[in-house]
Amino acid sequence: MPDFLKHVMVMLSGAVFAQLIPMLIAPVLTRLYSPAQFGVFSSVVALAGILSVIVTLRFDLAIVLPKERKEAANLVGLAAGCATILSVVLWGVGFVISVVWPDLSILKSLGVWWQAVPLLTLLIALQQTIMFFANREKQYRTIATGNILLQLVVAFVAIALGLMASSMSWLNGLVVARLLGFVVCVATIYQLTRNFWKEYRHLIDSFSLRATAVTYRRFPFFNVPYSLAGVFSREFLVLALTSVSQLIAAGHYGFARLILNAPINFLTAALSQVFYREAAASVGSAVFRRFILRLMVLFAFGLAPLFALGACWAQFIFIRLFGPEWEESGRFVAMLMPIALLSVFTSWPERLFEVRGRQRLALTIQLTFDATSVIGVMLLLLDGHSATQAIGFYIVVQFVYQLCYLFAIFELAELFKKQYCLLLFILFIGGAGIVVMHIVLGYFYSPNYYLLLLEAILAITMAAGSSYYVNKHFNKHFWSNE
Repeated sequence: MPDFLKHVMVMLSGAVFAQLIPMLIAPVLTRLYSPAQFGVFSSVVALAGILSVIVTLRFDLAIVLPKERKEAANLVGLAAGCATILSVVLWGVGFVISVVWPDLSILKSLGVWWQAVPLLTLLIALQQTIMFFANREKQYRTIATGNILLQLVVAFVAIALGLMASSMSWLNGLVVARLLGFVVCVATIYQLTRNFWKEYRHLIDSFSLRATAVTYRRFPFFNVPYSLAGVFSREFLVLALTSVSQLIAAGHYGFARLILNAPINFLTAALSQVFYREAAASVGSAVFRRFILRLMVLFAFGLAPLFALGACWAQFIFIRLFGPEWEESGRFVAMLMPIALLSVFTSWPERLFEVRGRQRLALTIQLTFDATSVIGVMLLLLDGHSATQAIGFYIVVQFVYQLCYLFAIFELAELFKKQYCLLLFILFIGGAGIVVMHIVLGYFYSPNYYLLLLEAILAITMAAGSSYYVNKHFNKHFWSNE
């Protein structure tokens, strides 16, 4: 799949730069903003992320599928139109709630910044729509450019407003920066794809919009609840902590997830955009099965030692890099590392459910575990348990969920159960080896930079060496599907 690899490399290069930016400025932001401010920011982003899934009715996902441009144009119109109308409705609903229930805990925690939620929802929805449109036209360089500009604007504005915080203590520069970043991203991609828009704009037919909506009704009926469940599962913990007035804990958790997701997102986001199109074209073929298994095995050998190293040293790194105030975030990163590793293997191939028409299966798995997470976490928090205990319960449930979800992906890709078990075995051995080494060395030496460097060299050597061997001998040891 040479074209696939070429497109992935374009997306990957852009994603690397885009995700490096927030990581590089994080030590600056933690000295400009408090955990409570990060809590407000994380809650606003969480709410907007959840609602952005609803307002497009997931017609944006379908844009890459039609062979006819007219049908794709109608889907763009449906997604953008629904997003605009429903975002305005959301602001009206939020205003009514703020008037009727002004003492609602989450509203008191967010203050005036709840009003940023509908606007950010609209901007995220428009970005998703325009991204899928650019993906359809194979404008991968344009997508990468938009993502980089988004992070650059966010970084510049967040730092600038953070430096001005002494004169404007009410201002949350993190929220404002995110809003402006999405504005620039959407405007940039629109401008760079304007030649395509000229043609598509004339193809949108108001009389056939309803027919297109009926044709792709699976997306509102199945993809909306499925995607909503997925996003809610990722975001509800921040909202749950905020709703019980644990804003500082929400800030620590939100910042931990921000740092942890950055290296994951740069990889999976690039793969997901291109994989969706390739899966739609070649799913079910032997070439496709071999390709997806090879990619997963390479990731397992290459990433398991590095994620284990991160879990072992997270608290040490956070104290030194971000300051003692953020030690709790480092502890949360260490706790989240196992499900973060598994998410690398479930995020980019999840579009197989759409391609195979098995959205109902994905939705069933998602809702089962999400219901368990929500009920369990809220019961623990309302019963007075600590944020750490609630997060621990959430991680256990999500770990089992990731295992079940990955198994379903293997089934849809027509891979064998023994290959699934082999992948999990590789992940366990790769991670356990580093953890055992860390425990043994920690028995003789206290944590310091030299010990971190030594373990990092050993983990990288282990990851690189095993990945090289697997790539060279994949057919001999791992491919027996045909």
